[in-house]
Amino acid sequence: MSEPVGIAVTGASGRMGRMLIRAVEETPGAKISGVTERPGHDWIGRDLGEALGGAPTGVTVSDDPLEVFARSQAVLDFTAPAATVAYAELAAQARLVHVIGTTGLEREDLETTPLLHLLERAGFDAASARQTISAALADDYVA
Repeated sequence: MSEPVGIAVTGASGRMGRMLIRAVEETPGAKISGVTERPGHDWIGRDLGEALGGAPTGVTVSDDPLEVFARSQAVLDFTAPAATVAYAELAAQARLVHVIGTTGLEREDLETTPLLHLLERAGFDAASARQTISAALADDYVA
């Protein structure tokens, strides 16, 4: 049996972050490799399961995306535009799959984010892709 794919979730305490964590936990062949929150958030340093109100998981909430991304194969990012731009840079450098569900990105964000710019140059409509992913996840996991 192969190792599960390590998936990081950014913005773990938010509505979408919680939904993504649940989706990864319910997906065979996937595991939460790490989660992030913004610096200063009260979840930093806590066990993810306990922060979510459940049993310990052994995953500590971090404010260091580089450290989390280093042990991951993919990152799910439904945060804010400024955070997504920073995460895209790190994910591209680490050669991670970076699934972006962030809304509100502007043309300037696409131009300063190499990963999104490359997708667009390859003919992908980044806005449509984000909306499609968001809608599919919402249909499956959001009550």
